[in-house]
Amino acid sequence: MPAVLLRAFFKSMDEFFYKTDCFSLVNTFNNGQCFRWTQTGQDSFEGVAFGRALRLRQCRDGVAFACGREDFALWQEYFDLDTDYAGIQERYSRDKAILPCVEAGAGMHLLRQELWEVLISFIVSQNNNITRIKGIIRRLCENYGREFEAYGQRFYAFPSAEELSAASAQQLEKLGLGYRAEYVEKCAKTVCEQPLLLDNFREMNYNQAREALLNVRGIGPKVANCILLFGLRHLSAFPVDTWIHKAMISLYPECGSTNSQIEAFAAERFGDNAGIAQQYIFYAARQGKVSLFNQ
Repeated sequence: MPAVLLRAFFKSMDEFFYKTDCFSLVNTFNNGQCFRWTQTGQDSFEGVAFGRALRLRQCRDGVAFACGREDFALWQEYFDLDTDYAGIQERYSRDKAILPCVEAGAGMHLLRQELWEVLISFIVSQNNNITRIKGIIRRLCENYGREFEAYGQRFYAFPSAEELSAASAQQLEKLGLGYRAEYVEKCAKTVCEQPLLLDNFREMNYNQAREALLNVRGIGPKVANCILLFGLRHLSAFPVDTWIHKAMISLYPECGSTNSQIEAFAAERFGDNAGIAQQYIFYAARQGKVSLFNQ
């Protein structure tokens, strides 16, 4: 549905109201796919993507975007507002096993994020928790990203490969990256040395991109699948971490016991949108909104 220009919630600029009953900010931001969004009030959030800041507010019948007219098209794409999530939810709701997960994560959207940010963020994410990841990413941006002003405040863009390559592993370690600092340093330098690398990833099919990512130091199967799903929009990717492993065994005892067996089962069970199903399951498991651990 087209957005409507309003002047109701935010006083400093235009507000675009997107009327929908299938877009939840809480369920979109709290499912482990992104790390730069903060809840600032009961229904309000702010964050940075593509070097721009945005404030949003959840309303009873949609979402209000506080942004200029020229920026709304960017956010419309970023939040994937043109995808029929109500139809996806309805389709998965026919599966009684996953139905409670879909209900818990209703209105979740899969963000169309910048590949470079996803690449670094999920290298940082390995063997880490979401709170710590957010802290590390915030410090990376504050120390190496471009500073800019919006809403009368200072914000920081995610550092480019060139900006991040100026940091040594030792400097990155001081920001809390630990052993991941070496991987981030190497990745930034590699992208600087191979300026077409990210474009090459985008042109690859799922199998090609997965193999190429696994050849990057610091990227294992789970992180590769996260990058495939959140950065390259391969919706069939099904990242398996501890939460998903336990949840899948609980929901589908026949799915197998290894990560590769669970991935294969998910591909068969959920099809081309398996990654969206994964997000419903992950969110429900992590939030404790559904009892998934019966064994």
